[in-house]
Amino acid sequence: MATMSPDEDEARTDRHEEAAVDDRLGTLLEAIEGERVPERLLKLAEMLQNELSIRRQRRRPN
Repeated sequence: MATMSPDEDEARTDRHEEAAVDDRLGTLLEAIEGERVPERLLKLAEMLQNELSIRRQRRRPN
């Protein structure tokens, strides 16, 4: 049985986490497209900003 190096395991985890963020972004965008209530749109926009911030931080960690 082959084992993964710590670097390979970390890269796999990073890809999984990025895919999860992408899934959440897609779900949020679908909700925004279908929403007609201004207050809910504001909440969805805030959630979208948070997810985009997480994505940006993961792509450029410093």
